[in-house]
Amino acid sequence: MSGVIKTKHQEVAELSLECVRRIKETNDKNYIKNYSSYIKRLPSTIVNNGLIPALAFYKSKGGERGQIFQDVSEILEKLEFKPYLDWKNNSQNQNKDLLEFLFETDPQKLRLTTNEILNIATWLKRMAEIELKVED
Repeated sequence: MSGVIKTKHQEVAELSLECVRRIKETNDKNYIKNYSSYIKRLPSTIVNNGLIPALAFYKSKGGERGQIFQDVSEILEKLEFKPYLDWKNNSQNQNKDLLEFLFETDPQKLRLTTNEILNIATWLKRMAEIELKVED
C-alpha cells in the first residue's frame, strides 16, 4: 500500500474489480457470460427477496452463483466489516461462513450487513458491466 487513505467506495470498487478480473482471466466465455448475468441480478434479488434468501440461493446453486457468494464473503472480510469479523473470530465460528453469520445475527446487524452487501453487489455489478463484455 502506498499509504493513501481511500474512501469506502474506493475500497469496495477496487476489491470488486479484483474479483471480476479473476473471472475475466478464466477466458471461459460461458462462465464469464453466466457470472456477468448473475452478478447483475444480485442487487435486485437482495431487494426483492431479502439478503438471506438471496445469498442462500446463490450459495446453493454453486458454479458461477457460488463464486459470487464467495466473492461477496471475501470482500466483506477484506473490508474488515466489524460485525462479521467479530463473529468469525470467535473460536466457535472460525469454520462457519457468511450465511451462518446471517442466521445467527440480531436484526440490527442484519440490516447493517444488508446495506453493506448491497453496496458490494452494486460495485460488483458495475465492474462486471465494464470488464466482462463477451462477444459471441
